[in-house]
Amino acid sequence: MKIDTKPLQIGVDSIDVAGTWSQVDKADELMIASYEISDKQNDMLKALKAEREFLKNAMDFFKELFKLKPKQIEHIYKQVPGDTLNLYVSYVCGCVKGATGSFADFEKDVKKEQESAPKGDPATSND
Repeated sequence: MKIDTKPLQIGVDSIDVAGTWSQVDKADELMIASYEISDKQNDMLKALKAEREFLKNAMDFFKELFKLKPKQIEHIYKQVPGDTLNLYVSYVCGCVKGATGSFADFEKDVKKEQESAPKGDPATSND
């Protein structure tokens, strides 16, 4: 399956991945870690530690999945906005599990969901 890599700005528009059980397992681990960060928001230290661990694991996943070179990794760390990377993790995890489409379409769908969610909904609140 092809995964849109334009948001990473690594010189290729998409990369083919197999979607192996190992990749699916790692994608699941990342998504679980993402939800755990939300659960730890009332303890800032735990939340910060969980977020740092999540970011390191996400980059390790990208390195392995996309076979990134050191220069590409450095570029991602220094040039790609954090909010883009956070959303991109969900996009990639979905693709590994069989979802299709571009990151731009995924991003539009997420923004539509956020706009249509009732105000005060804790699942979509940015407070």
